[in-house]
Amino acid sequence: MQNIEIRNSSHAFYEFLEVCKLPLPSGIKIYKKGYLLKKSGGRFRENKLQTYAGVFCKRWLQRWFLISEEGFLYTINSLSTQIREVLNFDQSFKIEYGTKETGTKFGITIITSTRKIYLRAPDFFQALDWISSIQEAVKNCPYVNINRFYSFAPVRNPTSFCKWYIDGEGYFNDVYEAIIKATKEVFLTGWWISPELYLKRPVSPDNTEFRLDKVLQKIASRGVKINIILYREVKLALNNDSAYTKSALQSLSPNIKVIRHPKEFLFLWSHHEKMVVVDQSIAFLGGLDLCYGRMDTNSHPLHDPASLEGQGETFPGIDYANPRIADFRNVREYSTSLIEKNVVPRLPWHDIAMMVVGEPVKDLTRHFIQTWNFAQIELNGKKDSFIIPKTIHRPKNEDKTESKTKNLKLKAARLKSKMKTILKLQTNSQKNAAESSDK
Repeated sequence: MQNIEIRNSSHAFYEFLEVCKLPLPSGIKIYKKGYLLKKSGGRFRENKLQTYAGVFCKRWLQRWFLISEEGFLYTINSLSTQIREVLNFDQSFKIEYGTKETGTKFGITIITSTRKIYLRAPDFFQALDWISSIQEAVKNCPYVNINRFYSFAPVRNPTSFCKWYIDGEGYFNDVYEAIIKATKEVFLTGWWISPELYLKRPVSPDNTEFRLDKVLQKIASRGVKINIILYREVKLALNNDSAYTKSALQSLSPNIKVIRHPKEFLFLWSHHEKMVVVDQSIAFLGGLDLCYGRMDTNSHPLHDPASLEGQGETFPGIDYANPRIADFRNVREYSTSLIEKNVVPRLPWHDIAMMVVGEPVKDLTRHFIQTWNFAQIELNGKKDSFIIPKTIHRPKNEDKTESKTKNLKLKAARLKSKMKTILKLQTNSQKNAAESSDK
């Protein structure tokens, strides 16, 4: 009988314990979770229907919120596993509270780089608890301050490591070695990504496993989650065919998710980042897209050396290219070169890139996640593929005495913050009462 009562009142049971069914990544530090009222609207980029609903209808809906060191997210209720939105704390973050500032009793307004979100707590003490929890989370977030060179990320531990690459051969080789060893997740961004690109050369019928789509399919079959952000090109100007890349890769596994962004044409603008993040522990970035025409050696041969020596092909099919003579087109026909291989010399490609290991990978990961989550909202309001940022792990050998001192300081700061908030809320209440009595 007791079990039946708990099942029938599971919503209240979860609310009482301040727990939810949402699967959270390991390592995330939670400061507060529970219900708040949220007013619709507030996005800096939203359609007119959303604007009218927020401004004129002023709908207040109950939502389940979770505050972490990275930011906050919300769902419809504590039993839901579908995230409605994920917002990160950043340098644009600002919090306002009190009737005068928010226009609502027990109101809380949070401002980020992408939206202003209007919240309302049920009573004075819960408002106080939420405000204090948010302020404490923000104090521990390294991304809200103006950092050196106006960077969004702080200076990281000098034990971090980076490796430079000149030209594509070594870069693509190491990207393959990192991706094939992935155990949890892989994040990719690119101006252009070619599914049939070979990451190791020379190419022969015996080593097709080095092809990008084959590599991603293999790790996806092991349960690795793969998220890819592609530039949605202007078709009149470019032949990247990102629609083909998306369909080709997503058809390989449900663990592969690809988005093409932006939704609409933006004049003189494009996604030009080339980044690979593996398990949030190793990252690659620079000037080399994982696409045709970028692979080259330091010797920059004008012809295919492996083909001339009868050892397969260094530049197979469409990858043997010279855009000055024939630019890329019909990229789905990847097995055929656009120029005559034995007559026309290829165009060498000279570029640089780097690999990063250590704490800076966290910053690159956060950047990807923030972009991905923002694009989910922009692309037809999709709300089924949000990524929850993980809290960066502190060194295990941190001094215990120093850690205790930090905890005491945090508790003292939180108490001081609560007292300030109490005084502010009380002052606002007294002013409102005085104004009402005068009337």
